[in-house]
Amino acid sequence: MSFIKDIWILIKRELGIIAGDGSIILTIFGAPLLYIFLLGTIYMNKDIESVNMAVVDMDQSQLSRTYTRFIESSEKVHVSHSPNTYEEAQDLFYRFDVFGVLVIPKGFEKDIMTLKGTDITLYLNNSRFLMSNEINKTVQKVSLMLGAGVRMKYFEEMGSHPNEAIEMVMPVQPQVNFVNNIFNNYGYFLLPGLLFLIIQQTLLIGLGESVSIEREDNILGSWLSPNRSIFTAIIGKNAFYFILYLAYPLLALTTIFPFFELPVHGDVAHLSLLVVLFIMAMILFTNLVGSFFKKQIVFMEIVAFTSYPIFLITGYAWPRYALPDIYIWFSYVLPTTPFMETLVKLTQQDAAFANVSCNYAILAIQIVVLYALLHWRLSYLRKKNVKAVSASVSD
Repeated sequence: MSFIKDIWILIKRELGIIAGDGSIILTIFGAPLLYIFLLGTIYMNKDIESVNMAVVDMDQSQLSRTYTRFIESSEKVHVSHSPNTYEEAQDLFYRFDVFGVLVIPKGFEKDIMTLKGTDITLYLNNSRFLMSNEINKTVQKVSLMLGAGVRMKYFEEMGSHPNEAIEMVMPVQPQVNFVNNIFNNYGYFLLPGLLFLIIQQTLLIGLGESVSIEREDNILGSWLSPNRSIFTAIIGKNAFYFILYLAYPLLALTTIFPFFELPVHGDVAHLSLLVVLFIMAMILFTNLVGSFFKKQIVFMEIVAFTSYPIFLITGYAWPRYALPDIYIWFSYVLPTTPFMETLVKLTQQDAAFANVSCNYAILAIQIVVLYALLHWRLSYLRKKNVKAVSASVSD
């Protein structure tokens, strides 16, 4: 039997397995598009446009009102309430009507104008850290600006030239330039990783279910026939999944990323190579893991709960160096780790190939090692299946 004909027979066989299992159909066809759309629309705005806070102005002076107006004029923070006491503001806090309360003490203007300095108190609801960070950043910026203005006016009254006064007030003026994620936006950071995690997990679950079915339904013999090589069996079993799961990243990068305005700066050839290596590594990994399960439902139950732990230990949402050493070492067993790291560098940082070549090498090594392990595992299962069949015939 020719190699191509044998591959085609196995592809049709695999399509039959898929067509006869609703769980696999839903996982590899429905879930990727549904979850990509769902998560994408959740983070469609990608950023916080307005954050409410309250200001308790106990000074009621011109300077305190100016201070409040400066906060109100910021891009994202809105002073929605002006309670008379902090106790009144607490109720707003607990109802999530505001995410921060600023208390301006009595004597605020007098102390500042006499250069004594004063303390303002900012209460933040840090359970919603994106909102509280925006309020904290705005209050810090306005406070520095107001303090600099008061000191500058003092030096001018003492006879200093305005330019000299500025240099004395602010001898160091930082210029911040965002190189990556120029909008300082949570959605731009999070969405690319989540979209590809969905693609990975649906492949892991769907293909893993199919591999475990081979043992559960006792049909290994028609897949791992002694008349065909293990290499042919692997190619035939996985050819359809390889094509399908190359299409999903292509759809993501050419349609979904532009639709949600996600950056794609990397070279097309480098991104294509990255995706091919990643899909190959994940297919081999899934075959290897799935071959150890005799029940489809057991595999699905175990793997279904791996999404969030995998996402965390890859270092995408949390720096890998901050993880325990055992997690760091385990993360490099997963193709997800070098893939996610390279994806960010290519799509968001426009990194050169030299900057990510190490990760390509890691994926290539993983493919070689995973193929060797899978070849050994399937050879073992084939021998075991042949012995079982022979024993059954003898009986």
